[in-house]
Formats: sequence, structure tokens, C-alpha cells
Amino acid sequence: MKEIYRILQISIAVINIAVAALVITSIYPFATGNFQVHLPDDSDVGWYYDDGVVTLSAPVGITNGGFYDVTDVRLHIEVENMTGFKICDSVSEWGTIQAGSEFMELLEVSVDILELLESGAYWMLFNQDYLDVMIEFNCKYTLGLIKFDAYYQVAVPWDGLIQDISFGSPELVNSSGEYHVRVPYSITTDQILSGLGDFGLEIYNDISSNPIASCFEQISLGTEYDGELVLSVEPDVAFDLLYRNQTLTVEIEIGLRDFSVETVETVDWVAPTEMVIE
Repeated sequence: MKEIYRILQISIAVINIAVAALVITSIYPFATGNFQVHLPDDSDVGWYYDDGVVTLSAPVGITNGGFYDVTDVRLHIEVENMTGFKICDSVSEWGTIQAGSEFMELLEVSVDILELLESGAYWMLFNQDYLDVMIEFNCKYTLGLIKFDAYYQVAVPWDGLIQDISFGSPELVNSSGEYHVRVPYSITTDQILSGLGDFGLEIYNDISSNPIASCFEQISLGTEYDGELVLSVEPDVAFDLLYRNQTLTVEIEIGLRDFSVETVETVDWVAPTEMVIE
């Protein structure tokens, strides 16, 4: 009987030691920083554009310096702009990260521009914003006995794809009996939009439902592009512009590589009372 009791005592002691060792080896990597989740900062974030989709990419990693494998690794990613408009909601399954190893993955968040337009976030194309990237991290540790959950939040600046459209001072021109409105303009687009695009506009005055002038030309994307528009107008329109102050409505269409966007500007036209003669 005494021998059984002694064996029982030894067994309990061994179990206590094993539990203590399990607890220590479980806590140790978290307490010492040997288990870490590496999140990107602003300098790590890259952007690229292809086939109507803007993709944000950034490295995310896990250092498992502990004694046990990390299993059932799962990342739930939600992206909203600063008004709470949801842009992305996705889940990534990373599986198992072995003990003593480091795992790095390029996290990608895609923004489909056409879906963005259709869902009502049209203004994001033309304005700066912040993307609030929320990452929920789940995994299991110590042979699946411990569940680890963590939440991270990263704010990423969004510059807008079409950053500025501006017009200079217009001139009304009489060129050998042909009438034109000549106006310098500038369009700034984000550098990820490299290549050529289309720029077209129609101008309406405040007394006619038909456009008084229109034009169409190619522009360089991904930079600040400066050009000059020369718009032909009929004689009656030219003389109306010459002597009457009025509000002009300018309907602008910008064709990017895979889709086009439209915007409207108003111009307070001040009658020049004289034309440039050429």
C-alpha cells in the first residue's frame, strides 16, 4: 500500500513538473519577445495598378522563437476609408509556422476601381483619404492548448488617382475669321497610372442645352501634365462670350487605361470685351 502511495506521489510530482514546464515554455516566447507579429509601416507599403485594380501590398510576418509550432494561423483583414466605407473584407489562412522559424508573407489588398465607382465611393478617385487596415490575427500554440488572438490597426494614406485638374486664364481668339477659346490646363495623376490616357471635355453656357465647344486629346498619366486646349466656337457664341459674363459648365471625361471617369467643373467666365487677333 505504501509503495502504491509513493508511486502516486511521484506520478503527481511528475505531472506537476510537466505542467509547470508546459506553462513556462508556453509563456516564455511571449514574455521574452521571441514570438512577434511584424506589421508594415508606411515605407513598406507599395502600390501598383493593373487592369482596373489598385493593389496595396505590404510584408507581414511572424517570428516563432518558441518551443512549439504555431498552428491554425488565420488573418482576417478589413479595410475602410476614414468615413467608414468598407473597401475590403478578406480572410487568409497561413496554416502552421514551425517552432524556431520566421514566416513572411506579402499581404495584398485589392481595390477594384469599377466596383468602387458603382458602390458610391466615386470621390475617392479625386481626393486624399486614409485607409484604415484592421488585421485580426488568430492562432493556436502549445500543441493547440493555447489560443492566441490579437488585433492590429494600420492607417495607410490614399492619394487619389486623379489629384488635380486646373485651368489657366482663357483667351478668346479671332484667327482669320475662325473663332477659338484657348486655355492652358494641368492634370496631375498618381504615378501608378503610367502611360497615355484620354482627356475630353464639353462646355455648356447658361442659355443652351447643346455644348458650345468640345475637344479631345491624349495626355500623359502618372505625372503632372500641362497642355493647352484650343476649342473652336461659332461666331455667335464667340461674341456672346466677348461681351457677356456667364457661368460655364465643363463636363470632363478622363480615360485611364481600363476605364474612364467623369467630373463636372463650373467656370465663372468674365467677358474680355476684346479678342486676340491672329
